[in-house]
Amino acid sequence: MASILTDRKPLAHISTDWVARSQLAAALSCDVGTVSRRCRKAGVAERLVVTDKHRARIEFLMADVRAKLVGGAP
Repeated sequence: MASILTDRKPLAHISTDWVARSQLAAALSCDVGTVSRRCRKAGVAERLVVTDKHRARIEFLMADVRAKLVGGAP
């Protein structure tokens, strides 16, 4: 956990193709609304997923996040 918090590449530990905005906000240490605005402004692909408990969740494509938002960090 300490390595995630001190790492210069905060998204390195996320290996899935799609990431929920709450997970992305936690990794970038910012608010969920801020993540959504930044991703939409940068043109990151997003999708809406309905969970097992019938709740909607917004997810962003990690390849786009890395390329357009973080600047190509792996």
